[in-house]
Amino acid sequence: MGQKMPRPMTHDLTANILTAFQAEMKGACIVSKGEEEGIYKARLIVEVCNDVMSRQIVEVDSRPGDALALAIRMNAPFYIKKSVWDEMEDVSLLLRDLKEANPDENSPGGFA
Repeated sequence: MGQKMPRPMTHDLTANILTAFQAEMKGACIVSKGEEEGIYKARLIVEVCNDVMSRQIVEVDSRPGDALALAIRMNAPFYIKKSVWDEMEDVSLLLRDLKEANPDENSPGGFA
């Protein structure tokens, strides 16, 4: 990955807390697009089974970026609800145009 931080980042802290409570992140999902333009909502799916709680699967509200970062740290799958995916704009042509405008992959805006 990247540089190891001297103290845990927020997502690492959250992952450590889940592990300490014997909770397993089963996945994360972008579930809806909010009323405001460009604002999406996500949910974490967490299974808890320890000496304190009987087995439960809970959903936790999250920002999509946080959900993705935590899913990566916890090696959990990441989903996008089909209705959200279907509403997303295809930016393939925009990315192609940016790459053609900046053919050097190391230049700002250069895409592989």
